[in-house]
Amino acid sequence: MPRHTHNTFTPVYRFIPEDYIQCLAEFRPQFLFVVPSLLLFLATHPKVTPDLLSSVDSVLVGAAPASLQLQEKFRTKVGRYIDIAQGYGMTESSPVTLCTPHRYDQSKVGTCGQLYPNTEAKIVSLTDGSNLGPHQTGELYLRGPQIMKGYLNNEAATKETLVEDGFLRTGDVAYYDKEG
Repeated sequence: MPRHTHNTFTPVYRFIPEDYIQCLAEFRPQFLFVVPSLLLFLATHPKVTPDLLSSVDSVLVGAAPASLQLQEKFRTKVGRYIDIAQGYGMTESSPVTLCTPHRYDQSKVGTCGQLYPNTEAKIVSLTDGSNLGPHQTGELYLRGPQIMKGYLNNEAATKETLVEDGFLRTGDVAYYDKEG
C-alpha cells in the first residue's frame, strides 16, 4: 500500500451518514482509513455512488478484519479494483504498526499484515511467558520508535504495559507465519 504524504487529512469526529457522504463529495479523498462497518456502509448505502468514490484509489481497514466478501462488495460498488489493505495498531503503538503489503496475496485476507520498518514483534506464551515460534498463538508484544513512552501520571499502568526492553504488551492474541 502506498504511503500517503503531503495530503489533507479530514477527521470525522462523529459518524453521521449524511455528513460523511458530504465529506466524500466535498473533499474527494484518494485514501480512506476505515473500520469494517464503515466499509460495509460505503458498499451498501444507496447514496454512496461509484462517482462519489471515483477519487479513492486505496483503503486501509483497521480495528477488525474485513472479509474478502466485504472487500469485493466494496469493489463492486466502486466498479473497479481498489487496493484494500488491513492494518493493526493501537493508541499506545501509533495508529498502525502492521499492514498488509500493496496488492497482497488474497489468501492473506483477514490478517493484519507485516511489521512497519523499524518495528519488532514477538509472540509470548499466555501460560509461561516464553517466546513462541511461527504458527503458535500467544500475546503480541511490539517494540519500535512509535511505541509510547508511558501513560501520563499512571506509572502502575505503564509498568504493566511496557515490559522488558521497551516491548509493549498489546493484550491481543496473535500468531505469525513463515512470511512474518
